Amino acid sequence: RYLGQPDDGTILASYIGSFLMAGGFLAIGAFTSALTKNQVIAFVLGIVTCFLFVLFSIPPVIEFLGSPWTTAALAVAVLLGALDLFLARRSGAVLPG
Repeated sequence: RYLGQPDDGTILASYIGSFLMAGGFLAIGAFTSALTKNQVIAFVLGIVTCFLFVLFSIPPVIEFLGSPWTTAALAVAVLLGALDLFLARRSGAVLPG
């Protein structure tokens, strides 16, 4: 190969991750657009929300916020997931497992 021996698995995983991140950003933009009637406000809210998600994934920012913020975010995510599972079972949805 001309450029050496790149790892094909890493390259493929990077492409897949980029497409998933782009889909997530599009979903955030659609959500903020549904919240407002003004397109400019929806754009600004979408950009700010996406920027915060990217900012909160940087290790120095995570270290600055400290453990209580990380623990609280994890607790909220777990509670929302458990609530979603409870509501799905209550409505009669058939779930795997």
